[in-house]
Amino acid sequence: MSAGPEVAKILPDSYKRNFKDPWKRPHMMAKEQKPSYCTYFRIKEVSPSCRLGLRISYRFREKYVCVECQGEAMGIRDRCEGDGLEGSRTFWTAASIPGCQGSWVRESLSEDCRCPPQSLIFV
Repeated sequence: MSAGPEVAKILPDSYKRNFKDPWKRPHMMAKEQKPSYCTYFRIKEVSPSCRLGLRISYRFREKYVCVECQGEAMGIRDRCEGDGLEGSRTFWTAASIPGCQGSWVRESLSEDCRCPPQSLIFV
């Protein structure tokens, strides 16, 4: 199986969009809310730049991480770019830390799911 051409862009889950908009009016048309899904990866490589704040460092090699795809980040096919192929090595980059990048292998995907605290999100 070959790796997909997409590179996942990720952020810490502190960037999640799970707040209530105080200016939202009940009579306004609401945009259809797509349910989030979770992708579980096994980290293969992590660049040294990541130690500056992504919660992923060299100690995470061969560890598992949950990355949530929220509706706002989904593309045309209702998937986040870079969510990988099961069992294939693909690549990621941290949107918030220059030079922080690495590779991982997708282990599984769960529909209608939220990752636990201290996880990551797709951008």
